[in-house]
Amino acid sequence: MWLTIAGLVIAGGSALYGIWSAKDVEYVTAGIASALTVAGIVVGLVTAWNDRSESLTSARLAEERHSQIVADLETQRQDAVSRERTALAQFKALRTSLPLYNLEIVWDIPDAPEALKDAIYLADGMFESYAVRDDEFRRMLSRNERDEVRASFAVDDAIGPVLAALADGSMNVHQFYNGQVDEAARLYRDLPAGFDPLEGPAIDRSTEIDPVLLLPLNVSISGVLSLGRKADDPRPQNYRQNPGNYDAIINDLLTARSFGFSATATDLGDKGLELRFVYDRKSLEQASRLSPGQTMTMAWPDEFNMIIVTKGLPPGEDDLSLLKEMQPRDDFKQPFSTLTLIPNGLKDAAIEFDVQRGVGGSLTTDYSTYYENDNSTLFEYTTFHVRKRISQE
Repeated sequence: MWLTIAGLVIAGGSALYGIWSAKDVEYVTAGIASALTVAGIVVGLVTAWNDRSESLTSARLAEERHSQIVADLETQRQDAVSRERTALAQFKALRTSLPLYNLEIVWDIPDAPEALKDAIYLADGMFESYAVRDDEFRRMLSRNERDEVRASFAVDDAIGPVLAALADGSMNVHQFYNGQVDEAARLYRDLPAGFDPLEGPAIDRSTEIDPVLLLPLNVSISGVLSLGRKADDPRPQNYRQNPGNYDAIINDLLTARSFGFSATATDLGDKGLELRFVYDRKSLEQASRLSPGQTMTMAWPDEFNMIIVTKGLPPGEDDLSLLKEMQPRDDFKQPFSTLTLIPNGLKDAAIEFDVQRGVGGSLTTDYSTYYENDNSTLFEYTTFHVRKRISQE
């Protein structure tokens, strides 16, 4: 606007100068011309000022409209957040009443070292070495049946050592095998083409480990599920006599079918190690302990402890009291892994938790009243502090 005014003033001044600087000026004509010039300048100035006022008014109205739009959007956002929180609260309340029919548990350890992943390859090598020792094994059993036996072996020979290594904090499964373990781990991790398993190093798993992972089954922690142990989920099989001396092979197949849950360990490469457990309704009922009148539901506390018991917990023991006594008491620090719970096969209802390794300990029974300095160890365990991820809270 100011440039417009300056232009009008300069143009007007130039015109007036031209009128009055001419020779033989007629004063009447010059006066009329000057009046018209001044009038033009005034009209131009008034127009420029009005244009400025209109521009300011338009800008103010535009700013007001923009502010109103922003305010409306913010109101809508807050309403959406409020509705989302209400829906989430309703969904959480609903989950606490919905029964649990099956459960998939996925435990991811992103920074798992090779010494922890070796359990996968050692177990696989042990199975291959066993399977080729008897030609009848491959002749009698179909591919699917052999895969059943392989999966059964892996529960004991891979899942068990991994849980034990997580519990003691070593992240190294080699201590839970006997024989040329280091050599076998290097070999089975990258088998050469045409390798004969019978030529591999002789190894076997230590029989001294039988870990079980305890997980709560509802918000009130009035139920607990014992994971990873066949004896907690028995499925008795009828033995059918077969011609010939094939008892050992048939027994392997029956053992593979003598429990209902599935458990796998997977090497994710740069993404670490994954443990995956799947329990159907019958397995949940058999491997769980519930307080009287309580049920398994699709909801869990936002924060709880899960526990790996490495020694002293027989199948069917009242492990619920152990879980309730070991609730989180310290601050949550840097998590080392992620736990995902998928209830009733509903991926959209999956809940993710961060997991921090806690402390190890033992529970003892004091018999000193009867025998001097006599305490009996009931359980040896390690706690893992579990907290729902902030993004899901």
